[in-house]
Amino acid sequence: MTADPDTHSLDDLVRLTGFSKRQIRFYVTRKLVPGAGDRGPNAVYGEETLRRLKMIAVLKQKRIAPTGRAMTLDEIGHALDTLPDYGFDALINGWGDLQVLDTDARPGGALEEIAMPLMRTMSVARPREALTSYWKATNLEGGDEEDDLISLLERLRTLAAGLVSDNQPHAKAPGAASWSRVDSPDLEIHVRQPDSPAARARLDRMVRQLDRLLDRED
Repeated sequence: MTADPDTHSLDDLVRLTGFSKRQIRFYVTRKLVPGAGDRGPNAVYGEETLRRLKMIAVLKQKRIAPTGRAMTLDEIGHALDTLPDYGFDALINGWGDLQVLDTDARPGGALEEIAMPLMRTMSVARPREALTSYWKATNLEGGDEEDDLISLLERLRTLAAGLVSDNQPHAKAPGAASWSRVDSPDLEIHVRQPDSPAARARLDRMVRQLDRLLDRED
């Protein structure tokens, strides 16, 4: 009988996370990770146990600004229950980073205030992978929606870059703006022709942000 690839022995967890058996059992006791389905030498743990252990390893390395202290186990547990699946994927796979802010400088600051800073300060280094992960985490896979969105963003980037590089004046009525658009069957995005250096600079920043989102190197 083939072993289930989504289950892991305690030895597997030690090998895959670097934690000792004692540490893993401690995290199970603290309810930071799910325990095994059965007891004994043949006990196996699910994929969620492995994912949360990997996240604990990441979070244990984080330091809370501005004091630089390590996160407490309660704070780590709160982060585990707060971050969405695509946040787990971004951090575990190195697509992004997380800065943790202490929202209450007093000792024993309120844990419920940590959730928003965790989300607000997570920067994604490889957004396209994070976008795909988000799609899977929210059960949007199974159709062409992801490809449709990427295609739309690619065309938006091409349009915006063309408008930035187009220095030709466009005839228009006084006070009127010239607009271009990209669309999909259910979505339409309008982009204004930049009519000043400031507008061109703003649009250029958006082009560079789209480059980053789409992992473009050119």
